[in-house]
Amino acid sequence: MSGITGSFHFATDAPINPQVIERMNRAMVHRGPDDEGYFHAPRASLAMRRLSIIDRAGGHQPIANEDQTIWVVFNGEIYNHHELRRKLDLLGHQFQTRSDTEVIVHLYEEYGPDYVHHLDGMFAIALYDGRNPRKPRVLLSRDRVGKKPLFWAIRNGALLFGSEIHVLLQHPSIQPNIDAQAVHHFLSLLYIPAPLSILSGVAKLPPGHTLECDETGVHLRRYWDPQDYLNCVHDSPEVIRSTVRDLLYQAVERRLEAQVPLGAFLSGGLDSATVVAIMAELRHDPIRTFSVGFAGQRSHNELSAAERLAAHCGTEHESILVEPSILEQLPEFIRFADEPLAIPSALPIFTLAQAARREVTVVLTGDGGNEVFGGYDHYLFERWANLYRQAPAGIGRVATAAAARLGSDTAHRTFRFVGNARHSIGERRLGWSDGFDEQEKSRLLVAPTAHLQTSSSFLEGMLTQATRHMNGEVQANALDVVVWLPDEMLVKVDRMTMASSIEARSPLLDRRLVEYGLGLPFDSKIPRWSRDGLKNVLRDAAQHLLPPELLLRRKWGFNMPLHAWLSDGLASFLRSTLSRQRLDRTGIFRHDVVSSLLEEAVVGRRNVSNRLFAVLVLQLWTESVAGG
Repeated sequence: MSGITGSFHFATDAPINPQVIERMNRAMVHRGPDDEGYFHAPRASLAMRRLSIIDRAGGHQPIANEDQTIWVVFNGEIYNHHELRRKLDLLGHQFQTRSDTEVIVHLYEEYGPDYVHHLDGMFAIALYDGRNPRKPRVLLSRDRVGKKPLFWAIRNGALLFGSEIHVLLQHPSIQPNIDAQAVHHFLSLLYIPAPLSILSGVAKLPPGHTLECDETGVHLRRYWDPQDYLNCVHDSPEVIRSTVRDLLYQAVERRLEAQVPLGAFLSGGLDSATVVAIMAELRHDPIRTFSVGFAGQRSHNELSAAERLAAHCGTEHESILVEPSILEQLPEFIRFADEPLAIPSALPIFTLAQAARREVTVVLTGDGGNEVFGGYDHYLFERWANLYRQAPAGIGRVATAAAARLGSDTAHRTFRFVGNARHSIGERRLGWSDGFDEQEKSRLLVAPTAHLQTSSSFLEGMLTQATRHMNGEVQANALDVVVWLPDEMLVKVDRMTMASSIEARSPLLDRRLVEYGLGLPFDSKIPRWSRDGLKNVLRDAAQHLLPPELLLRRKWGFNMPLHAWLSDGLASFLRSTLSRQRLDRTGIFRHDVVSSLLEEAVVGRRNVSNRLFAVLVLQLWTESVAGG
């Protein structure tokens, strides 16, 4: 595990400044506090920071092949490196270390750019190929679902890359100019989707992609697409249950390799409980588990459920209680989030990782279960919406009138459902979320937005032609896997754990488990029309591991009670941060619109906490990074 950075002068004779590369590398010391390494060639430099997990003594990077014509820096873990090493040994390759990084070098020697197809793990890789000194090239590769980040930019004939935006900002050619389209999508999604980044002219390498750069320029290639696997499994229920169970055990076992203390995050829900229960079966020593709850908030606490699960699995458990004062850590949170990230649950993960780092260096998580096995409510909404669209137009008025008599929460859900059901898939997916719509953004932002791509059309453009002909719940699931999972869920986990120099591993996002799980028909994942049917396949596979009362409970997760906290004692902080003077200085938001939003949050008239949090995060990020 590490952070990587570097430069490749593919269309310029200007020399590389090693001091700049060193400055870029030092900007991410938190991603790798144990070691650093550099490789310099006439037209290329690679650098890395290392958090030592596997082959702590011999895993120093960069690592080269036998004649030192190919060099690699690498962030992540390759879980099948032992099998790959055995195959490469038989093919005559000579290894100097036991590290998974060296396997990458020899795989590339053997298979060229297609080497990435053989890797099973989480990774961001930079590889320099100097075998032809007159035509060197650099390849950047990112893992299939996007667990590890990688940013890149072209400046003055040079390819620059790094694990973080802050790393690239250390280079004199990268200026903190904010990308208007990225801001536009951020306000709807509450994060910035690939390939965009918050900086103009800086891109994220999307998951499942390789970038190749040589004297002809930059060439992007997609080597894996999760949409290729949708609805392609037709096994019987018995075969599905046994296959998922076997894949679960294999996925957890492959992620237990470490030469450092290892534990798990335990939220109290099915996903992390399944992972921890399998860990407890596979390991003989007690497992350290960690959960987080929120002071004075019963509805947002899963600590008691997590503690029952920990007792059932026999773990050494620690519960962390988060206070409203956590918002005082916003400046630090924003720095480590790297880009604007308005997902409130990221803050408690930050606190959780800080506590866990005192005891362990690696944690396993339950991330990915909802995306792979159908765990989100909006999949059910999509099913209902399909029926609703076939009903007479007047049914919506009847439904909303009836809902108004059943309480505010039911009415709110019904109003949202009726308002979204007849829209396009992109509009529906955004409608189930908590960000700003297009009209709200045009009122909120100082700069015009009419020329910008709408966020709904961006989402629809992420679907392949085949997926567009599938049912609404399958399309929504595809968007979650392609957009929400890598750019929201995995971003918050990677950034917040790396901030504390801790590695997070996600067994439920094992390549084989993802491909099989996505291939299952939705009727097998959600066989009923109620919420109790969500993630049915995973529940069946885990039924021998967990007691019924814990197996069936619904998950809340690490969601912070932001609405309650913003309307209870944080008004002065909000008004100060979002004052007219500060908003005018950055020039992004209209003060009158923000002021109205702020008052709604403070008095608790309606829940606008996530939208206000997005404004707050972007304002603070701009002040701290872009010199606002």
